[in-house]
Amino acid sequence: MQYNQHHDSLSALIRWIDETPRTWKQHSSKTDRPSRSWDLELGYEGALKLAYDGWIEGASRMAQALATLPAMDSVTRYSYGVAGGALSVGRYFSGNPMCMRNRKRDHGHRPAITMAVNIVANCTVSAEAMSNYGLAISRYADELEQAGYPVEVVAVCSAKQDRNRTSHSWTVKKQGQAMNLADIAFSIGHPGCFRRIGFAAFERTGIEVSGYGQASDITADDLPPRYSDAILLNGIKSADYHSSTPEAAITALRETIGAILDKREAQYH
Repeated sequence: MQYNQHHDSLSALIRWIDETPRTWKQHSSKTDRPSRSWDLELGYEGALKLAYDGWIEGASRMAQALATLPAMDSVTRYSYGVAGGALSVGRYFSGNPMCMRNRKRDHGHRPAITMAVNIVANCTVSAEAMSNYGLAISRYADELEQAGYPVEVVAVCSAKQDRNRTSHSWTVKKQGQAMNLADIAFSIGHPGCFRRIGFAAFERTGIEVSGYGQASDITADDLPPRYSDAILLNGIKSADYHSSTPEAAITALRETIGAILDKREAQYH
């Protein structure tokens, strides 16, 4: 059984939690003791405060890191023809004569993009790596929008046991809305968001899983149908491996999303 809830914002999720009775026997969102490794010593009430106010300290660190990064060019896109600088192997073997690829800069309007970010991370993932990953999301969303892509960012947390799965998602950034670093720093870069707010949401769902699950990839089934074409970003559970620094996080994210966009664009040519 799949149980999904999508919320227009993190504050909307908090209101839903306040108004919805707890159905699970487990109550770890409040009963688990705060610690540095678990939730940065936040506790449930502290998580509620950051959910409403944003994580100012995390936003400040993100802003400082962004300021030290070099300016980026617009996202590189490709055009295809019978001649060019690189061969598209897939097009070639499919018999498509437009198989040669050329770099191009595209500053015009592009299709809207939703970045659905899995925020579930095991306790071994460092808060610093998670914050770097959140920074990369912010930077790349801005980079895409400057290249003409309207971008929406959605945070997703899910738990699974056997055939039961429960998922909660909320909008962190709407299309055309400026990126709020304090919001994205908490929603994506703070372990207390998932382990306090996410747990509290799980505890109020219509189905119960054994425990709160473990870090696993989100799928399109975890989101409303309107997000069926969303780019699913499952990198936070391995953030220690690819997001040890802001620069490394941005490089890894650009490679992941760039490959997806290249594949999508190739389908339309």
